[in-house]
Amino acid sequence: MTEFLPLRGLKYNLQKFDSLDELICPPFDLISPELKQALERKNQHNAVWLEGTAQVNDHGNNKYIDSRNTFNKWLDDAVIIRDETPLYYLINYNYDLHGNNSSVAGIIGMLRVEDPSTNNIIGHENTYLPIVEDRIQLLKTTGVQFSPILAAFKDSSHSVKNIITRTLQHPPESQVHITATDFIDIWEISNDEDIKTIKETLGNSKVFIADGHHRYEAALGIQNSDTSTFESQHIMAALIDINDPGLQILPYHRIIENVSAEFTEAMHARLSDLCINSSEINIQKMSKQEILTLISKTTRQTHTICTVTPNRDNLNIFNIDIKEPPESWGLLAQSDAWVLQNQVIDPSMEECSQCEIRYTHDLADALDTSGALGIFLGPFPKNSFEQVALSKTNMPPKSTFFYPKMPTGLLFHPIYLDN
Repeated sequence: MTEFLPLRGLKYNLQKFDSLDELICPPFDLISPELKQALERKNQHNAVWLEGTAQVNDHGNNKYIDSRNTFNKWLDDAVIIRDETPLYYLINYNYDLHGNNSSVAGIIGMLRVEDPSTNNIIGHENTYLPIVEDRIQLLKTTGVQFSPILAAFKDSSHSVKNIITRTLQHPPESQVHITATDFIDIWEISNDEDIKTIKETLGNSKVFIADGHHRYEAALGIQNSDTSTFESQHIMAALIDINDPGLQILPYHRIIENVSAEFTEAMHARLSDLCINSSEINIQKMSKQEILTLISKTTRQTHTICTVTPNRDNLNIFNIDIKEPPESWGLLAQSDAWVLQNQVIDPSMEECSQCEIRYTHDLADALDTSGALGIFLGPFPKNSFEQVALSKTNMPPKSTFFYPKMPTGLLFHPIYLDN
């Protein structure tokens, strides 16, 4: 049985700040060194001073101690204060993606950390041990979880949805702007009946980790330590109904640089071998926006992969045939990213030592890289994601990009704080 409880969270003291706008930052794995410096300059109390410390190749302890000392000073100065009682927090994330306005609602609380063998908390990605160890050290040193993981659940009874719908009718208690177009409204859920309903509904639902596998593994790693507490046996999580249309599973596009004409031809040949059919469109006279719209529309067709040649002359469309995939592929056959990586890219890269690959979820970024072979995928259907996740089959890296991401700084979860 899943346990999702209200959280007695720590949060920025808004009596000391005009808003949260300059205080939040992205999750740690999206913070580049350049962004870290920019956020530090933005505000001396930006959450990046706490969480933006992850440098996997940095084996020193000073960064963790710095985070702990900074956090403790903020506590002493009442920059951060703690709620009097445990609460759920409703967030409604409004965002613009490729010119389309969307919103997604989630509830932040604390989720009991369970071993994967219980099959209650379902992951789908392999983790990287140095990153897990980095997050464990940060947890042990600071005693605080600085950002919520993102997870999905199924609300077949619509009980939680009804609470969310009713709460959204009231003005938010606070708001934070992420960008010029994106913002998050925040409410507190303190009604005893609503809290009971959320507890019971989530207790009967499996939870899928969408974003935060390394942080979840870190919480699992300290769960049975000598200093374990009730709070440390839980992880702060933002739970979203998996059927909420505002929760999107975006693809990672591939950009392969230093390619030759022979390499591009070989890649296309391997893709053709997997296809029901393929076609080619000349895009030389099309604007960038027209090309982006065409790629976005085309890849939304089931199991369709597009490539753009290095000279940006042609868009190639490949409709992958997975009606009768080899038995060895299993459910991973439903993942275009897995088929592409394992059946096309990996064998092609073995034959091209000078080629380099990088990944991006930003369609415009992938298209802007001239002289490289761009490979574009569509979103991973939620029903296929659920089937693969439930089969306990981990997907390869860069298979899914859940969107939107939960920022750091909305709330903090103390795991060793006494009062």
